[in-house]
Amino acid sequence: MALDRCQRLAAVAKLPKICEASGAWTQFELATMAKKPTLSAHLRDARLKRGLSVAEVAENTGVSVASIYLWESGKTRPRDGNLTALCKALKLPIRVTREMAAA
Repeated sequence: MALDRCQRLAAVAKLPKICEASGAWTQFELATMAKKPTLSAHLRDARLKRGLSVAEVAENTGVSVASIYLWESGKTRPRDGNLTALCKALKLPIRVTREMAAA
């Protein structure tokens, strides 16, 4: 008997099959879908790409190291003035980053 798409994906990923003929997504498909980047991931990735430590970014923006950690973890968001300073320190486009922060 031929396996349907859901059964094949579940078998390959060793996950329970959660879809039938309804066309619902399997856990494997949901896990591999592209996710919209978050502000916190965007900031962390930019810092790492430029080879900066959290302490260096904090010093360049005039905030505490704890603030950078909170922003990169997504627990809080920077205020507008701090976001502008972050964009300058990390060489990020201010308009795009503000739109991401507003989302």
